Amino acid sequence: MVLILFVVITSFTSPRGMDDFRDMHKPTERRISIIVPTYKEAENLPPLAERVFAACAKSNLDAELIVVDDNSQDGSVEAVETLAKTYNMRIVVREHERGLSSAVLRGFQEAEHPVLVVMDADLSHPPESLAELVEPIIQGVSDFTIGSRYADGGSIKDWPLLRRLISAGATMLARPLVSVSDPMSGFIALRRRMWLGAQNVNPMGFKIGLELMIKSHAQRIQEIPISFTDRVRGQSKLKLKTQVQYVLHLMSLYWYVYPMLFTGTVLATLGICVLVARAIVRRSRRGFFGGSSVLPQYRTAHPAGAHSQFGNGSNDRYHVDAHSFGLPSKSGFGELR
Repeated sequence: MVLILFVVITSFTSPRGMDDFRDMHKPTERRISIIVPTYKEAENLPPLAERVFAACAKSNLDAELIVVDDNSQDGSVEAVETLAKTYNMRIVVREHERGLSSAVLRGFQEAEHPVLVVMDADLSHPPESLAELVEPIIQGVSDFTIGSRYADGGSIKDWPLLRRLISAGATMLARPLVSVSDPMSGFIALRRRMWLGAQNVNPMGFKIGLELMIKSHAQRIQEIPISFTDRVRGQSKLKLKTQVQYVLHLMSLYWYVYPMLFTGTVLATLGICVLVARAIVRRSRRGFFGGSSVLPQYRTAHPAGAHSQFGNGSNDRYHVDAHSFGLPSKSGFGELR
């Protein structure tokens, strides 16, 4: 206890500790870096850039737009080079890496401004909500903001029922990890220092927002309602592999947040599986239909009216023994039961 108190006191009384504490709660400059991970989104880049920079100009935000592309070879490079003549944007092409989360982290490394924003290229995240998303961070009242579909005032447009069910199920699985209504959101903003302070960030899967909320230990999280619209151009990247990666990602996060509970749950589940397997094996040996074995039962035949070990003989007229079928007796390989 004394050691913990000493560490806390020295952290906040040292010049560097006090500066860090103040920096986390003071207003920051109106400069934002917008990271857009892409794969075959060339046709969406011109309208995205136009809407992003129009929204930033309206809100007096100094923005840079960084496209991180996984070697799409669909004209994305040429599109950004053309747009860069008008807007402050550039593209980073990754030839050997793949994945949305790792692309976002690469964009963070390239970013130059103190506020980091992540959004999709397909315009499902409305650029017009950028100012509302970053303002709490700029004013120093939040460290992490989320564009939420499920907060009061949020909505989802043009989604089929199956997609809604998948999203609702995935959201329910993630809810115990963070106290927000939309932990699956990919439209996020955070202070640069929150990312730099995050530990053991895992770029698995595509829910980097959930990963950063947990690993940065963000306390002041604010949800901004948005109107989420399904893509108009291009194809969805939601595949079976993506869903499997999400489940694996969730498992790693549960391990990180609830190590003892997660371990106990895994062990309990394995124990139940072992017990069920043993019960099935035992039942299969005894027979599923009330008999004592899965093998047929045979009894020794006796003449009609003769007394036998099974009764008085009156009901044993049709009993047969193993020899009747050419089978070895119990002395051969054991009694058949």
